[in-house]
Amino acid sequence: MALASRKSWIRKFGALIREQLAGYRLKKVAEDPNWLEKRIIRLGIALAFGSLAFATDLFGLKEVSARYSYWVYNLFSAPFYSSVPKDQEVPLVLIDDADLKGQGWKWPVSYAIHAKVLERILQFEPRAVFVDFLFVDSRDDAKFPCLIKTLERYKDPAKRVVDRSTEGGGRAGLDCETRDLSGVSGKPVPVFVPVEERRRQIEELHVLTRPVLTKIDVNAFQQDSYFLYTGSASKFGKRRHLSPAYALYKDRCAQSGDCLESFHGGSFDDAFAEPLQIQWGLIRSDRNHFLTSCKYDPDPSTEKDGSDPSGLSFFGQVSSTIRGVLPQSANIFLDVAATTLSGGMSEAAEPCPHMPLISVSNLLMEGVQGGVDFEKELGDRIKGKDVVYGQALSAVSAFVQSPTNPPVSSGYRHAMALQNLHTAGADYLRSKITVPSPFEHLGLPPFVFASSTVSYAVFILFAAVHSYTSFSTTHFLKSGGDPILRRLVVLLTANGGYLSALFAIAALQIWAFRLAPLNLLGLFGLIAVVRGATGSYWFFLLENKLVRIYARSPDRRTLRQTFGDSQ
Repeated sequence: MALASRKSWIRKFGALIREQLAGYRLKKVAEDPNWLEKRIIRLGIALAFGSLAFATDLFGLKEVSARYSYWVYNLFSAPFYSSVPKDQEVPLVLIDDADLKGQGWKWPVSYAIHAKVLERILQFEPRAVFVDFLFVDSRDDAKFPCLIKTLERYKDPAKRVVDRSTEGGGRAGLDCETRDLSGVSGKPVPVFVPVEERRRQIEELHVLTRPVLTKIDVNAFQQDSYFLYTGSASKFGKRRHLSPAYALYKDRCAQSGDCLESFHGGSFDDAFAEPLQIQWGLIRSDRNHFLTSCKYDPDPSTEKDGSDPSGLSFFGQVSSTIRGVLPQSANIFLDVAATTLSGGMSEAAEPCPHMPLISVSNLLMEGVQGGVDFEKELGDRIKGKDVVYGQALSAVSAFVQSPTNPPVSSGYRHAMALQNLHTAGADYLRSKITVPSPFEHLGLPPFVFASSTVSYAVFILFAAVHSYTSFSTTHFLKSGGDPILRRLVVLLTANGGYLSALFAIAALQIWAFRLAPLNLLGLFGLIAVVRGATGSYWFFLLENKLVRIYARSPDRRTLRQTFGDSQ
């Protein structure tokens, strides 16, 4: 009985939608002899108001709405974001609060500890390492030679063999823990370290490491934009500074030669001139099985208490019910929706990394329980990979906002940007694209399209649609019973069309043109304001006043002759 009632309600709702859509039409002269003037006036006012809003950020919500629009896109696409091949994964080695407490370390940790961690990483033969720590000359640490000794072993394979009879010689008996790495590959392993304009790096590191610039915009609304290299020679000198992700990607390309498709007739850097818009992944690395409290775990059986990671809310139960018949990406998408709707996102105990994560305690095998071949597991995660070594410490680390996780340390951001480059190469997502002009031979510059350009063009299109078309809403609301249901249909048809078109345009520009999505929320809000204003009584009076003024103008006859008066 209940099922039959629901089916009847659905059929009725569908019939009302069809009835409402049937009333969608162009205004005609027979209905209003001044239709053309009113449409032009309405369009002109809408465009003037929209131009003012675009130029001045009239409501002060431009940055906020743009960022949350980008987050909406990431939340929808992240579960379906494909992972890179296993040999191009980006593992993270992180020092976190649990490591400091468990190992009894104080912050900042000694250079000897950094040396110990880096030696352990080198043991598993990484392709390259980015060290997300700033080594500056203002710090006094007697163990600094230990770090230098380790970095020398990265650069010179001959120094990886330890002669125990002479160990410590030349170091004034310095007590550095040194591993015998004679079995490690005989290739140099590049080490990238951050530099800053106003803080001087330790001189000895210059010949052993490669500098990168870890610039994070202080404006949180701009952190999704990841610069790839600096082009300001006057600010940074003649040497171009690369970001960590781009430096690692470019070095891998130079080493392997499999990224040559990134050249577009110019230099390699020319193909990567625009900042990268990070596409955040969500599907958790299958090598993070030891993270047992992840809220978005696709396998509920890995929870310590055996509970559904998406929560016990109605939405969580629904996703659990149909999870078994859907692919992993769709399952995780449902978990994201369920967790968000049930308020579980703010309660996530771990940030659920998209890439392999290794804690320093696990790396050093200190306090690790037996029963697992950690040497084999660590080798599987590190060998031949570009490793990011950083920290995730409360009140110390630089944390960034991620649309798919709670705040994460900057190391995640660099790793995610690098994975974007591995996945897309020079076809990465950006906020501005350049299209060659067909008239370049005449000296005309190429066309540049930005997300804001698309937003403004779409606003013009929607303003024209709104100005020249309409629903017969009044007739529809008075033509039958069920006033509440009819008002719901009006709300859905009036807004659903605009939203559907906005999402379709955003999907087209992202997947076809690799351009960051337009400002969905801001644009929809602006259109809603225009629709509300042009439907008000005061606008009706203004419109009629302007029509009467224009009716007395000599230009009216010319306008009518141009467009015609079809009855």
